[in-house]
Amino acid sequence: MTKILLDTNILIDYSKDRETVLDELLFEKEVELYINPVVVAEYLADKNLINKQKKTQAFDFLDQFKIININKRIGVETGEIMRNDPTLNWKDAMIAATCLVNDCKLATRNRKHFGKIKGLKFATA
Repeated sequence: MTKILLDTNILIDYSKDRETVLDELLFEKEVELYINPVVVAEYLADKNLINKQKKTQAFDFLDQFKIININKRIGVETGEIMRNDPTLNWKDAMIAATCLVNDCKLATRNRKHFGKIKGLKFATA
């Protein structure tokens, strides 16, 4: 089974009915799809979620995915990543660290943000 962590941009594209890799991944039998609390926070920061119905839909959407919680090991790896690439923001570093610590591939549209991270594998071309 392949574990894939979804970056926030993949979720946003899908929820805005843009064609995305998530369309395919949701129907793959040999993958498990994950998010972490950073992705949850970024996704729920949308100002449109002031609307109660949209907020409920957002929570229902996020409930489709398994959660990998942040722990000390991910924090340590995040620090290593940021030390090696000080231009990377902490949220992206934590997303990458989650993948490295949990042996997940990353599905993202922003490969250039993550390109310098040694050992990080991507789910898409």
